[in-house]
Amino acid sequence: MQTLPSRSAAARRPGMQFGTAFGVAAAILFFLITGTLAYSNIQGLRQDSAKVVHTHEVITSLGNLLSAVQDAETGQRGFLLTGNERYLQPYEDALARTGAGLDAIGTLTHDNEVQQANLRSLRPHVDAKLTELRETIALRRSQGADAAQALVGTDQGKREMDAIRAQVDAMRAEEKRLREARLAQMESSYQTATLSGFLAALVGIGLTLAVGALINRTAVARQRLAWLQAGEVGLAQAMLGDKTVRELADSILDFLSGYLGAQASVLF
Repeated sequence: MQTLPSRSAAARRPGMQFGTAFGVAAAILFFLITGTLAYSNIQGLRQDSAKVVHTHEVITSLGNLLSAVQDAETGQRGFLLTGNERYLQPYEDALARTGAGLDAIGTLTHDNEVQQANLRSLRPHVDAKLTELRETIALRRSQGADAAQALVGTDQGKREMDAIRAQVDAMRAEEKRLREARLAQMESSYQTATLSGFLAALVGIGLTLAVGALINRTAVARQRLAWLQAGEVGLAQAMLGDKTVRELADSILDFLSGYLGAQASVLF
């Protein structure tokens, strides 16, 4: 007759299964969380890098704008000195670049109120400088070099050019400040990502070892339970039949010595 597993063994089996399942679930949850954190750190680094690149784009655009105004001034001077219209080609090209440069800076700094305020201060000086250039060119054409030079001699154009340089320098300084702050943030994000990755690796190793130990303990417990159940079945089979007490004792001893690997057995 086959006997049922003992209550203690039956009670242990669900507990071991729950412990193993809990450990595996905890490991999966841990790796999901660390994966999410790693993705978040990578996205943060990308955003910080993009902000640094954006700052360089603004600084480059400011340099291009200043260069365009200077090129326009150079073309104007060449025409005033020679009266040759071909010297106005750099001036005409620079006018288009100046307008495009202002628009580019406005677009790049649309979310920066400080730079938008700086740009609002810069535009009138650029417009005034371009107006001065147009007026001197018109005077050179209509009244000659002396009339144009007289307007240049008022230093109105120089004052506007100095104001443009000062405003561009102020905007560059603001962008450099932002760049330093963003580089510091990027370094902090990098250190955070490195530290969190290192800690996640350590915790992951520990958790993996713990889950492995749980699985191993469960496997050992199941093997032991199976061994006990097989022993109960074998013992029941050894006791089958109509036997005397002596025969029953011998049968039990023979089974136990064989099952347990004992060299000798005595039944008291």
